[in-house]
Amino acid sequence: MMSQSGCVRAAVAVDYLSTVDNNDTDSNPPPPLLSPHGRLLTAIHHKPGLTQTEYGERIGLSRRTIIRLLNDLEQAGYVTTQATQTALTIEINGDTKLPGGTALGGWLKRHKQ
Repeated sequence: MMSQSGCVRAAVAVDYLSTVDNNDTDSNPPPPLLSPHGRLLTAIHHKPGLTQTEYGERIGLSRRTIIRLLNDLEQAGYVTTQATQTALTIEINGDTKLPGGTALGGWLKRHKQ
């Protein structure tokens, strides 16, 4: 189970998403001014289906850190993960509300390139 500070970090990361305009393109990683949680959510949204290692390479973090961030985001309700023997499926829970009241999915759709 994630600590309360992990939930707070995930909530703050996503709250920060609602205040930053993301200019991500397919060829560029998310802007570094986003928190690691926010950068991972943005990367998942723009490039679904990558491995944990590939997400780490894309945003400049280790696979171990990606695993920790995914755990935080899942515990906070922002993503759902499903592991099989050969793959990990990550789904963004778009109906989850950001701390400001905006739905995560709506925010991501408005900022998709």
